[in-house]
Amino acid sequence: MSPEQYDLLLTFHRAAHVPIGDLPSLSCDPFLACSLFPASPSQSSSDTSSSIASPELLQFRTPTTRKTLEPEWNSEWIVGGAPKGGIRLELELRDEDPGDHDDILGSAFLDFPSAGSLEEGLEAKELELKVQKRKGNARARAATYLAEAVSSRVSRHARVYVSVRVLRQTQPGSEGSGRMYTLGPRTYPLFPPVTKRS
Repeated sequence: MSPEQYDLLLTFHRAAHVPIGDLPSLSCDPFLACSLFPASPSQSSSDTSSSIASPELLQFRTPTTRKTLEPEWNSEWIVGGAPKGGIRLELELRDEDPGDHDDILGSAFLDFPSAGSLEEGLEAKELELKVQKRKGNARARAATYLAEAVSSRVSRHARVYVSVRVLRQTQPGSEGSGRMYTLGPRTYPLFPPVTKRS
């Protein structure tokens, strides 16, 4: 008998107090690079995911919002095959620099659910996730500290707002074959991974 799996809706609403990527304009071109994994046994009280095949990297990217420190994306990502033991979502807040390389502004993490296991109808609305800047670009951190000293509209306390909802149990015979997979949408190009799973 195969383990229970679920279809999830992840919504990436917005971010606040994004670090500065472009000092002259005191702004940024932010987007989220999202990676999803099954919860590890140390992150979940359930061990039902142990029979699920080893995970492959599952990624999603929000659109880029131009010239802002308060981006709104409201991007939805529907995922199938999430294990009953839960998921770990890793987010990188990035500043898009066409022609150069994107700057990493910081990272945030979400283990869902924080206790128990996935079940149909379980939902967490607009969770506020603290952006950890120590993994971010040193230039962006320095620019943000400098700008904060001269402008009241700049803050060092970046946050990302995310919702997760369990839609339904994954139908037997779905395409994932025991792995998580994207149901939709695939509107934006994926990004190259630059960090390893902790």
